[in-house]
Amino acid sequence: MNEEFWELLALYHSGEITPAEKARLEQLLLECPDNWLKSGLLEQLSFRLESGLPPEEMERISNKIGQRVEAAMHTSRRKRRYLFTGGAAVLALLAFGYYYLQPVGPTYKQLSAIAGTKTRVSLQDGSSVFLNAGSTLKYPSKFNGRTREIYLSGEGYFDVAPDAARPFIIHTAKMDIRVLGTAFNVRAYEDEAFSETSLISGAVEVTVKEEGQYRKVRLTPSQKLVLHSKALHEQEIDEQQAAPLPKTGKSLHDMDMELDSLAKLDSNLTVETAWMQNKLVFRDETFASLARRLERWYGVKVIIRDPQLATLRFTGQAENISLEKLLLFLQEIQTFNYTAHDNTIIIQ
Repeated sequence: MNEEFWELLALYHSGEITPAEKARLEQLLLECPDNWLKSGLLEQLSFRLESGLPPEEMERISNKIGQRVEAAMHTSRRKRRYLFTGGAAVLALLAFGYYYLQPVGPTYKQLSAIAGTKTRVSLQDGSSVFLNAGSTLKYPSKFNGRTREIYLSGEGYFDVAPDAARPFIIHTAKMDIRVLGTAFNVRAYEDEAFSETSLISGAVEVTVKEEGQYRKVRLTPSQKLVLHSKALHEQEIDEQQAAPLPKTGKSLHDMDMELDSLAKLDSNLTVETAWMQNKLVFRDETFASLARRLERWYGVKVIIRDPQLATLRFTGQAENISLEKLLLFLQEIQTFNYTAHDNTIIIQ
Protein backbone atom coordinates (compact mmCIF):
# COMPACT_ATOMS: atom_id res chain seq x y z
CA MET A 1 0.00 0.00 0.00
CA ASN A 2 1.34 3.41 -0.89
CA GLU A 3 1.99 6.37 1.39
CA GLU A 4 -1.21 8.14 0.35
CA PHE A 5 -3.29 5.17 1.49
CA TRP A 6 -1.74 5.10 4.97
CA GLU A 7 -2.16 8.87 5.36
CA LEU A 8 -5.85 8.61 4.48
CA LEU A 9 -6.27 5.65 6.81
CA ALA A 10 -4.71 7.64 9.67
CA LEU A 11 -7.07 10.55 8.97
CA TYR A 12 -10.05 8.19 9.02
CA HIS A 13 -9.14 6.71 12.41
CA SER A 14 -8.50 10.18 13.88
CA GLY A 15 -11.93 11.35 12.69
CA GLU A 16 -10.38 14.21 10.71
CA ILE A 17 -10.96 12.85 7.21
CA THR A 18 -12.91 15.08 4.80
CA PRO A 19 -15.63 13.76 2.46
CA ALA A 20 -13.25 14.13 -0.51
CA GLU A 21 -10.48 12.23 1.30
CA LYS A 22 -12.94 9.52 2.32
CA ALA A 23 -14.02 9.10 -1.31
CA ARG A 24 -10.36 8.79 -2.31
CA LEU A 25 -9.81 6.14 0.38
CA GLU A 26 -12.73 4.11 -0.97
CA GLN A 27 -11.26 4.38 -4.47
CA LEU A 28 -7.87 3.09 -3.28
CA LEU A 29 -9.55 0.18 -1.53
CA LEU A 30 -11.30 -0.80 -4.74
CA GLU A 31 -8.13 -0.44 -6.81
CA CYS A 32 -6.12 -2.60 -4.41
CA PRO A 33 -8.39 -5.39 -3.20
CA ASP A 34 -5.47 -7.73 -2.54
CA ASN A 35 -3.85 -5.34 -0.08
CA TRP A 36 -7.21 -4.52 1.44
CA LEU A 37 -7.98 -8.21 2.01
CA LYS A 38 -4.57 -9.02 3.45
CA SER A 39 -4.85 -6.17 5.93
CA GLY A 40 -8.35 -7.04 7.11
CA LEU A 41 -9.34 -3.42 6.68
CA LEU A 42 -12.98 -4.17 6.01
CA GLU A 43 -13.71 -4.62 9.71
CA GLN A 44 -11.27 -1.97 10.91
CA LEU A 45 -12.82 0.74 8.79
CA SER A 46 -16.38 -0.03 9.90
CA PHE A 47 -17.69 0.14 6.35
CA ARG A 48 -20.91 -1.49 5.23
CA LEU A 49 -21.63 -3.16 1.89
CA GLU A 50 -24.27 -1.85 -0.48
CA SER A 51 -25.06 -2.63 -4.09
CA GLY A 52 -25.31 0.28 -6.45
CA LEU A 53 -23.71 0.11 -9.91
CA PRO A 54 -25.14 -0.78 -13.34
CA PRO A 55 -24.59 -4.39 -14.48
CA GLU A 56 -21.85 -3.57 -17.03
CA GLU A 57 -19.88 -1.64 -14.44
CA MET A 58 -20.38 -4.40 -11.92
CA GLU A 59 -18.94 -6.94 -14.35
CA ARG A 60 -15.94 -4.74 -15.18
CA ILE A 61 -15.01 -4.15 -11.56
CA SER A 62 -15.69 -7.79 -10.65
CA ASN A 63 -13.24 -8.93 -13.32
CA LYS A 64 -10.67 -6.41 -12.10
CA ILE A 65 -10.96 -7.62 -8.50
CA GLY A 66 -10.76 -11.25 -9.59
CA GLN A 67 -7.61 -10.62 -11.64
CA ARG A 68 -5.89 -8.83 -8.76
CA VAL A 69 -6.76 -11.55 -6.28
CA GLU A 70 -5.54 -14.22 -8.70
CA ALA A 71 -2.28 -12.33 -9.21
CA ALA A 72 -1.83 -11.96 -5.48
CA MET A 73 -2.21 -15.72 -5.06
CA HIS A 74 1.21 -16.12 -6.70
CA THR A 75 2.95 -14.41 -3.79
CA SER A 76 4.68 -16.18 -0.93
CA ARG A 77 3.11 -19.09 0.95
CA ARG A 78 2.67 -16.94 4.06
CA LYS A 79 0.77 -14.28 2.13
CA ARG A 80 -1.39 -16.87 0.40
CA ARG A 81 -2.58 -18.06 3.80
CA TYR A 82 -4.01 -14.57 4.49
CA LEU A 83 -5.40 -14.26 0.99
CA PHE A 84 -7.35 -17.51 1.18
CA THR A 85 -9.93 -16.06 3.57
CA GLY A 86 -9.95 -12.76 1.71
CA GLY A 87 -10.43 -14.43 -1.66
CA ALA A 88 -13.38 -16.36 -0.32
CA ALA A 89 -14.87 -13.11 0.92
CA VAL A 90 -14.53 -11.53 -2.52
CA LEU A 91 -16.16 -14.55 -4.17
CA ALA A 92 -19.03 -14.30 -1.70
CA LEU A 93 -19.48 -10.65 -2.57
CA LEU A 94 -19.42 -11.35 -6.30
CA ALA A 95 -22.10 -13.99 -5.86
CA PHE A 96 -24.44 -11.20 -4.79
CA GLY A 97 -23.24 -8.75 -7.45
CA TYR A 98 -20.76 -5.90 -7.05
CA TYR A 99 -20.81 -3.97 -3.80
CA TYR A 100 -19.12 -0.73 -2.96
CA LEU A 101 -17.85 0.47 0.40
CA GLN A 102 -19.73 3.30 2.06
CA PRO A 103 -19.07 4.80 5.52
CA VAL A 104 -21.68 4.03 8.16
CA GLY A 105 -21.55 7.58 9.52
CA PRO A 106 -19.80 9.32 12.42
CA THR A 107 -17.90 7.15 14.87
CA TYR A 108 -19.37 7.71 18.33
CA LYS A 109 -17.49 7.65 21.60
CA GLN A 110 -19.06 7.06 25.00
CA LEU A 111 -17.98 8.63 28.26
CA SER A 112 -19.45 7.69 31.65
CA ALA A 113 -19.02 9.18 35.11
CA ILE A 114 -19.64 6.29 37.49
CA ALA A 115 -21.23 6.78 40.91
CA GLY A 116 -18.98 8.80 43.21
CA THR A 117 -17.11 10.53 40.36
CA LYS A 118 -17.36 13.45 37.96
CA THR A 119 -15.52 13.93 34.67
CA ARG A 120 -14.88 16.45 31.89
CA VAL A 121 -14.49 16.09 28.15
CA SER A 122 -13.53 18.55 25.40
CA LEU A 123 -15.32 17.99 22.10
CA GLN A 124 -13.77 18.35 18.65
CA ASP A 125 -15.53 21.68 17.97
CA GLY A 126 -14.16 23.35 21.09
CA SER A 127 -17.23 22.74 23.25
CA SER A 128 -16.77 21.21 26.70
CA VAL A 129 -18.96 19.03 28.91
CA PHE A 130 -18.71 18.43 32.65
CA LEU A 131 -20.55 15.21 33.62
CA ASN A 132 -22.04 14.61 37.03
CA ALA A 133 -21.96 11.21 38.74
CA GLY A 134 -24.09 8.46 37.19
CA SER A 135 -24.14 10.13 33.77
CA THR A 136 -23.29 8.96 30.26
CA LEU A 137 -22.46 11.04 27.18
CA LYS A 138 -22.37 9.71 23.62
CA TYR A 139 -20.65 11.98 21.09
CA PRO A 140 -18.98 11.73 17.66
CA SER A 141 -15.21 11.88 17.31
CA LYS A 142 -15.80 14.65 14.77
CA PHE A 143 -18.85 16.75 13.96
CA ASN A 144 -19.80 16.44 10.30
CA GLY A 145 -22.78 17.86 8.49
CA ARG A 146 -25.03 20.76 9.38
CA THR A 147 -25.58 19.95 13.06
CA ARG A 148 -23.57 18.93 16.11
CA GLU A 149 -25.54 16.22 17.90
CA ILE A 150 -24.78 14.33 21.11
CA TYR A 151 -26.75 12.12 23.54
CA LEU A 152 -27.01 12.49 27.32
CA SER A 153 -28.34 10.30 30.10
CA GLY A 154 -27.88 11.91 33.50
CA GLU A 155 -26.60 15.41 34.22
CA GLY A 156 -24.07 17.59 32.46
CA TYR A 157 -22.95 21.21 32.24
CA PHE A 158 -22.35 22.35 28.67
CA ASP A 159 -20.20 25.22 27.43
CA VAL A 160 -20.91 25.21 23.70
CA ALA A 161 -18.56 26.78 21.16
CA PRO A 162 -20.44 29.28 18.92
CA ASP A 163 -21.10 28.15 15.35
CA ALA A 164 -24.07 29.88 13.73
CA ALA A 165 -23.99 27.51 10.76
CA ARG A 166 -24.14 24.33 12.86
CA PRO A 167 -26.60 24.20 15.78
CA PHE A 168 -25.60 22.09 18.77
CA ILE A 169 -28.28 19.56 19.77
CA ILE A 170 -28.41 17.47 22.95
CA HIS A 171 -30.76 14.49 22.89
CA THR A 172 -32.19 13.09 26.14
CA ALA A 173 -35.03 10.64 26.72
CA LYS A 174 -37.65 13.40 27.07
CA MET A 175 -36.07 16.53 25.65
CA ASP A 176 -33.96 17.83 22.79
CA ILE A 177 -32.00 21.01 23.53
CA ARG A 178 -30.93 23.11 20.52
CA VAL A 179 -28.32 25.88 20.86
CA LEU A 180 -25.89 27.92 18.78
CA GLY A 181 -23.43 28.86 21.50
CA THR A 182 -24.20 29.12 25.21
CA ALA A 183 -23.71 27.70 28.72
CA PHE A 184 -26.37 25.62 30.43
CA ASN A 185 -27.04 22.62 32.65
CA VAL A 186 -29.15 19.59 31.71
CA ARG A 187 -30.45 17.11 34.26
CA ALA A 188 -32.13 14.02 32.82
CA TYR A 189 -31.66 10.95 35.01
CA GLU A 190 -33.92 8.09 34.00
CA ASP A 191 -34.71 7.20 37.63
CA GLU A 192 -35.91 10.69 38.58
CA ALA A 193 -39.45 12.02 38.26
CA PHE A 194 -38.34 15.14 36.42
CA SER A 195 -35.94 16.49 33.81
CA GLU A 196 -34.71 20.06 33.60
CA THR A 197 -32.70 22.43 31.43
CA SER A 198 -31.15 25.42 33.22
CA LEU A 199 -29.81 28.26 31.06
CA ILE A 200 -26.83 30.22 32.36
CA SER A 201 -26.10 32.39 29.30
CA GLY A 202 -27.11 32.64 25.65
CA ALA A 203 -30.34 31.10 24.39
CA VAL A 204 -31.68 27.58 23.91
CA GLU A 205 -34.78 26.00 22.44
CA VAL A 206 -36.07 22.92 24.25
CA THR A 207 -38.27 20.44 22.42
CA VAL A 208 -40.26 18.22 24.75
CA LYS A 209 -41.03 14.93 23.03
CA GLU A 210 -43.36 12.09 23.91
CA GLU A 211 -44.98 9.54 21.59
CA GLY A 212 -44.91 11.68 18.47
CA GLN A 213 -46.04 14.87 20.23
CA TYR A 214 -43.75 17.88 20.53
CA ARG A 215 -43.75 21.22 22.33
CA LYS A 216 -41.05 23.86 21.91
CA VAL A 217 -39.99 26.27 24.65
CA ARG A 218 -37.35 29.03 24.35
CA LEU A 219 -35.35 29.90 27.46
CA THR A 220 -33.66 33.14 28.39
CA PRO A 221 -30.64 33.46 30.75
CA SER A 222 -31.25 32.52 34.42
CA GLN A 223 -34.35 30.58 33.44
CA LYS A 224 -35.03 26.85 33.59
CA LEU A 225 -37.59 24.45 32.19
CA VAL A 226 -38.67 21.61 34.48
CA LEU A 227 -40.54 18.63 33.05
CA HIS A 228 -42.35 16.46 35.61
CA SER A 229 -43.55 12.95 34.83
CA LYS A 230 -46.78 12.38 36.76
CA ALA A 231 -46.51 8.61 36.51
CA LEU A 232 -42.98 8.56 37.91
CA HIS A 233 -43.90 11.01 40.65
CA GLU A 234 -46.77 8.80 41.81
CA GLN A 235 -44.47 5.78 41.96
CA GLU A 236 -41.59 7.66 43.56
CA ILE A 237 -42.46 6.57 47.09
CA ASP A 238 -44.06 3.17 46.50
CA GLU A 239 -41.25 1.80 44.36
CA GLN A 240 -38.30 3.82 45.61
CA GLN A 241 -35.09 1.89 46.12
CA ALA A 242 -36.74 -1.51 45.55
CA ALA A 243 -35.96 -1.43 41.82
CA PRO A 244 -35.16 1.13 39.09
CA LEU A 245 -38.23 3.18 38.27
CA PRO A 246 -39.84 1.91 35.05
CA LYS A 247 -39.85 3.95 31.87
CA THR A 248 -43.28 5.27 30.98
CA GLY A 249 -44.96 5.84 27.65
CA LYS A 250 -47.17 8.75 28.68
CA SER A 251 -48.32 11.51 26.37
CA LEU A 252 -47.66 15.19 27.04
CA HIS A 253 -50.91 15.67 28.96
CA ASP A 254 -49.49 13.22 31.53
CA MET A 255 -46.46 15.46 31.99
CA ASP A 256 -46.27 18.84 33.76
CA MET A 257 -44.05 21.60 32.41
CA GLU A 258 -43.04 24.71 34.30
CA LEU A 259 -40.74 27.66 33.74
CA ASP A 260 -38.83 28.91 36.75
CA SER A 261 -35.90 31.15 37.64
CA LEU A 262 -32.55 29.72 38.68
CA ALA A 263 -32.04 29.69 42.45
CA LYS A 264 -28.97 31.72 43.44
CA LEU A 265 -26.62 30.48 46.16
CA ASP A 266 -24.36 33.51 45.73
CA SER A 267 -23.44 35.97 42.98
CA ASN A 268 -21.54 33.33 41.01
CA LEU A 269 -23.31 30.07 41.79
CA THR A 270 -26.79 28.63 41.38
CA VAL A 271 -28.43 25.65 43.02
CA GLU A 272 -28.66 23.97 39.61
CA THR A 273 -24.88 24.09 39.04
CA ALA A 274 -23.64 23.78 42.64
CA TRP A 275 -22.65 20.16 42.01
CA MET A 276 -19.76 21.42 39.87
CA GLN A 277 -18.22 22.91 43.03
CA ASN A 278 -18.83 19.70 45.01
CA LYS A 279 -21.77 21.31 46.81
CA LEU A 280 -24.73 19.02 47.46
CA VAL A 281 -27.77 21.29 47.65
CA PHE A 282 -31.29 20.08 48.42
CA ARG A 283 -34.41 22.21 48.66
CA ASP A 284 -37.59 20.68 50.18
CA GLU A 285 -36.52 17.31 48.75
CA THR A 286 -38.07 13.99 49.78
CA PHE A 287 -35.84 11.42 51.43
CA ALA A 288 -36.63 9.04 48.54
CA SER A 289 -35.32 11.55 45.99
CA LEU A 290 -32.35 12.55 48.12
CA ALA A 291 -31.42 8.89 48.61
CA ARG A 292 -30.96 8.44 44.86
CA ARG A 293 -28.70 11.49 44.77
CA LEU A 294 -26.64 10.11 47.66
CA GLU A 295 -26.21 6.87 45.74
CA ARG A 296 -24.71 8.72 42.79
CA TRP A 297 -22.77 11.19 44.91
CA TYR A 298 -21.07 8.65 47.18
CA GLY A 299 -21.23 5.46 45.12
CA VAL A 300 -23.36 3.53 47.66
CA LYS A 301 -26.75 1.83 47.81
CA VAL A 302 -29.38 3.48 50.02
CA ILE A 303 -32.46 1.49 51.10
CA ILE A 304 -35.34 3.09 53.01
CA ARG A 305 -37.23 0.39 54.91
CA ASP A 306 -40.08 2.53 56.21
CA PRO A 307 -42.28 4.14 53.48
CA GLN A 308 -43.13 6.96 55.90
CA LEU A 309 -39.47 7.90 56.18
CA ALA A 310 -39.29 8.10 52.39
CA THR A 311 -41.72 11.04 52.49
CA LEU A 312 -39.64 13.13 54.91
CA ARG A 313 -38.43 16.38 53.36
CA PHE A 314 -35.02 18.02 53.70
CA THR A 315 -33.57 21.44 52.97
CA GLY A 316 -29.87 22.17 53.30
CA GLN A 317 -26.48 21.96 51.65
CA ALA A 318 -23.19 20.21 52.26
CA GLU A 319 -19.74 20.63 50.78
CA ASN A 320 -16.90 18.09 50.70
CA ILE A 321 -18.04 16.05 53.70
CA SER A 322 -18.15 12.30 54.24
CA LEU A 323 -21.38 10.35 53.94
CA GLU A 324 -21.27 9.60 57.68
CA LYS A 325 -21.14 13.31 58.55
CA LEU A 326 -23.88 14.08 56.04
CA LEU A 327 -26.18 11.47 57.57
CA LEU A 328 -25.56 12.95 61.01
CA PHE A 329 -26.44 16.35 59.58
CA LEU A 330 -29.67 14.97 58.08
CA GLN A 331 -30.58 13.42 61.44
CA GLU A 332 -30.54 16.92 62.92
CA ILE A 333 -33.21 17.95 60.39
CA GLN A 334 -35.45 14.85 60.60
CA THR A 335 -35.56 11.88 62.96
CA PHE A 336 -34.42 8.53 61.55
CA ASN A 337 -31.94 5.74 62.25
CA TYR A 338 -29.57 4.01 59.86
CA THR A 339 -27.12 1.14 59.65
CA ALA A 340 -24.21 0.70 57.25
CA HIS A 341 -23.10 -2.62 55.75
CA ASP A 342 -20.24 -2.44 53.25
CA ASN A 343 -21.56 -0.05 50.57
CA THR A 344 -25.21 -0.26 51.63
CA ILE A 345 -26.98 2.25 53.88
CA ILE A 346 -30.29 1.08 55.40
CA ILE A 347 -32.63 3.81 56.63
CA GLN A 348 -35.16 2.65 59.25
